[in-house]
Amino acid sequence: MGYFILDNKTSDKDVKSKKERKTISFYPIEPEWSLDDIILSKELRNTLEDVVSFCLNKPRIVEEWGLHRFLKGAGGCTAINFWGLPGTGKSIAAEAIAKAMGKRVVQVSYSSLMDSLQGNTEKNITALFETAVEEDCVILFDEADGLLSARKSNSSNSDSVNLIKSHMLNLLDRSSATVIFTTNFFKSYDRAFVRRILWNIEFRTPGLDEITQLWNFHIGEKIPREITFEDLSSLTYELGCQSGVKITGGDIKKITLMFCTQLTSGRCKSITKPIAEVVIKRYLDDLQENIHKDSKENIVEDSQLSHSVNKALNK
Repeated sequence: MGYFILDNKTSDKDVKSKKERKTISFYPIEPEWSLDDIILSKELRNTLEDVVSFCLNKPRIVEEWGLHRFLKGAGGCTAINFWGLPGTGKSIAAEAIAKAMGKRVVQVSYSSLMDSLQGNTEKNITALFETAVEEDCVILFDEADGLLSARKSNSSNSDSVNLIKSHMLNLLDRSSATVIFTTNFFKSYDRAFVRRILWNIEFRTPGLDEITQLWNFHIGEKIPREITFEDLSSLTYELGCQSGVKITGGDIKKITLMFCTQLTSGRCKSITKPIAEVVIKRYLDDLQENIHKDSKENIVEDSQLSHSVNKALNK
């Protein structure tokens, strides 16, 4: 996306047409998840309901209650940030927020907006916010740390990167769009972005009660089993603690698929406690090995950009 190669046969006219090419088009989609569909702690559910209430009543809050005195431009962009480990439900919760608001979603990541030509990334981001306003939809911005991380002053591409970040800050100040950022690396955010985000909401790993609900949701009543959801939850929680891995809803989804594979391959006729223990242990061992292998690569310091951003901008 956004890259072209010049050769000796490329004319000045061709180069000009490439530089003037149109920005990316964005197509909102209907959200698939609702707040009733997802497993949340009571505290988190209440917070998300507060977010929905604010978004739906923002005109009343800003205009009727007089907050326009210090909130210019119809209150500016409503920026929300979901942060936490992968698999904790950040993206589906963002969809659920949009659905509760009766709006569609346009989902992007920073890497999908980047362009090697100077100024085009800013144009793409502007087009994204304009689409959100014109189509009355919610922006779901995944892997937002790539864009919202601390600005730099000590690299060859720092000027270009900082211009993009400054452009984003201006959009957050003057756009009326609603944007939900998601990230695994909240600590890398620039303080200027944090100040403009109304809600910074942590998605924690589920406790024992939530794990029970997650197993009930994923396995349901049709998958053959000889273990209760409560026992399966206790087993999952204990094995996770022993291995030092925090179990998430995303993990439970994958383990459920592994259970189904055991059944379809004929290795068992139903899920029993011994079978569940073997499958979960194997999954956690593999997960722990991958986490250990990638931990150094995935650490993002306050002064660092994501690898994908540096790679694209250095092309």
